[in-house]
Amino acid sequence: MGICVMGGKVSIDDVREVVEALRTLSLEYGCVLQVVDADIVAGRPHLENALKYAKRAWEHGHAISKNLSLEVLLYVVGTRQIKDAKRFGIRGGDQRIAIVVEGDME
Repeated sequence: MGICVMGGKVSIDDVREVVEALRTLSLEYGCVLQVVDADIVAGRPHLENALKYAKRAWEHGHAISKNLSLEVLLYVVGTRQIKDAKRFGIRGGDQRIAIVVEGDME
């Protein structure tokens, strides 16, 4: 398993379509995938640690969400409230994003 962190600028017209495409990719490739507002990310270690702590919560039965990718978002944002964390996911329009993926990189 490898971790990939990247970022960029995007323009999103249909948020639901993008979220569904990300969910499909995650399921198809068996990876953890989260895209967040880059302006809240304090660098690569921030995303890597969010992933690490989300996985630990998941493995020990302490996760809030039913989805590991969403649990990662909770740790990136630093909240246990899903409705608050979703404000820092992707949105419509032009934006800077940060992406963290963990999976088989081959």
